[in-house]
Amino acid sequence: MSTPEPVVTVSQYTVSCLPSDHPEQHHFAVVVRSRGDGRWTVSDGFDYFAPTGEYSADPWPMSENDALELAKRIAPTMVVQGHTVAEALARGGGQ
Repeated sequence: MSTPEPVVTVSQYTVSCLPSDHPEQHHFAVVVRSRGDGRWTVSDGFDYFAPTGEYSADPWPMSENDALELAKRIAPTMVVQGHTVAEALARGGGQ
């Protein structure tokens, strides 16, 4: 009996305007997560986003492409504890 080939499945994307080595990157990240059956949700880690970009307490399953496009629109507008993406970038910290 031969060993089966491993299957690699993408189940999550992280979308952020901060570089991955920036210490605040995970705070300013939008997460696109698979719900199965080709449906994806967009979240800031606490709340979900509706297709309009507004916060939602409930998930809004959508296509992968739509979810990624939404996350790309939201990422530059993230505000964490009153600080914008631009302010986080100005503080630096990445290597």
